Amino acid sequence: KDVVEAAEKEPQKIKEALPKKDAEELKKKLEEAGAKVELK
Repeated sequence: KDVVEAAEKEPQKIKEALPKKDAEELKKKLEEAGAKVELK
């Protein structure tokens, strides 16, 4: 539920300073839930 709500809001930071592997895993989960994700 929280992921869906986050996906519907304005762009926002979810996590910072994650190892690349963890960031990629989180990105995949968020995209599967319908979010648009940008890693920086």
